[in-house]
Order: sequence, then C-alpha cells, then structure tokens
Amino acid sequence: MGGQLTQWYYFDSRIRRGPVMTEDLQSLFDAGRLPGDTMIREAEERADWQKAHKVGVFRTPAVADRPTSISSSLDLPFDQGYSVQENWKSGLQIRPWVRYWARSFDFFYFALSFGFVSGFLGIAQNTQGDLSQAVASLLAFYFLWVLVESAMLSTFGTTPGKWLLNIRVRTSSGEKLPFLDAFSRSLGWWISGFGLGIPLISLLTLITSYLRLTRQGAARWDEKGGFVVSHREIGAGRGSLFLLFFLGPPIALLVLAFIMFGVAMMAAMAEAGM
Repeated sequence: MGGQLTQWYYFDSRIRRGPVMTEDLQSLFDAGRLPGDTMIREAEERADWQKAHKVGVFRTPAVADRPTSISSSLDLPFDQGYSVQENWKSGLQIRPWVRYWARSFDFFYFALSFGFVSGFLGIAQNTQGDLSQAVASLLAFYFLWVLVESAMLSTFGTTPGKWLLNIRVRTSSGEKLPFLDAFSRSLGWWISGFGLGIPLISLLTLITSYLRLTRQGAARWDEKGGFVVSHREIGAGRGSLFLLFFLGPPIALLVLAFIMFGVAMMAAMAEAGM
C-alpha cells in the first residue's frame, strides 16, 4: 500500500483536499504544514480514513500523547472548535439515514404548507387536467423549497428537521453559510441528490448519494462547497419530538378519516331505518 504512484485525500483545516501524489503529501509533512495525526486515505473507492502516522508510509511530525477515548465532537457544543481528525476517528459524523429523515421532515412540512397555500389560492384546482401547468407548479414547488432551505441554513445554520436531529451545516471555517453558498448547496442536492424529483432518476441519485457518503465521507454538494455537516447525539427528548411531529399529523389524519367514515356509516344506517 502507498507506493509512489498512489494518490491520497487528506484533511486540512476541516477541508478535504486531494487527490495528491505520495511525494506531494510527504512534502506537506516535511514543511510542517500538516500534523502527524492528519486524517488521510488512498484515492480509492473503498479506502478507509486513517491517521497519517499510523499508515506507515509517511515521515510525519511526532504526535503528542493524548487520550485515545475521545468520543468525537458529538460531546462538544456546535459553536466550540473541534478537530476534524476526532470527527473521522469514530465515523460518528457519517449518518446518511439521520440526514435523510431530517430532510424528509423538512420536505413534509414544506409540502404541507405549499399544498395549503396552493389550495387557498386556487392554484391546485387550476392545474388539474393541464399537464404543463402541473409541471410548472411542481417546478415552482421545488424552486421555492430550495430558496426556503437556503434562507434557513444561512440564517440559522440548520433547519427544523436538522435541529430536531441535532445537525448543523457550517462553512469550513465554522461559520454559517452565506445565502448564495446555501443556495448552491440546496440546488446541488436537488440535482445530484434528488435527481430533479424525477421518480426513477431520483431513486438512483439517492442510492448513489448514500453510497458516496458512506464510502467517501462527504456528499458531493458538501465536498464541492467545502461545507461541514456536524452531528451531535440526538437524545431521547429530541427523538421523541421528532417522532411526535413527523408521525403525529399522518396518524391524526388517519384517525380523523376513520371517525368521519364511522359517522357517515351511522348516518347512512339511520336513513335506511336500520
């Protein structure tokens, strides 16, 4: 492993860089620009992240003794500085399903709000039976979603679903994303992660994004912008709130539907003299 022709990815100030050749990465260690515990991996599809001084390929600066039981930045406040090396050490920052459910939560409530407003304004009725207007309405829905998510990320650094599941998005320097960066990220997810909402393509891009995140440690839209997605322990309280708000409305609607069905059946039976 690690011949002269091998290429490597590495982390520098929270930003994943590379690929670079072995000698180029060694020169960074020799110049003291990277510490010995820099997280690196070979530029291969299934390569794992490791600390450089443990790989056995590079001459690295000495690594100071420190506890090896650091649980990761999940134990630290979001706004407190943290080590990317500690993030990658345990792999606890790679949580594709947590990210999926957080986005599903946001998407559900935005769709609910959009449907309510559209019904109130009569837009939904106007698009019935007209395919071009229906497509235009769907595109407007997705574009508005991108704008709303971008505004929330640039203002709060998170969204309701991400907040409930303890996820925040920051720039590589730890700051909230400027609106244009947040817009670029949301648009990147819509295209690369959601396949523009086209059913079959959407399924394929979701699977591809899942595999990429679990294997390479970063979604395409995050890596491109140098964004850092941070996770903290969710806890029972936030988990319960998430389930309550996510499953509560569908369950309530289902119960209401059964009640209305029962009332209708009783009315029908009364009219029939039963």
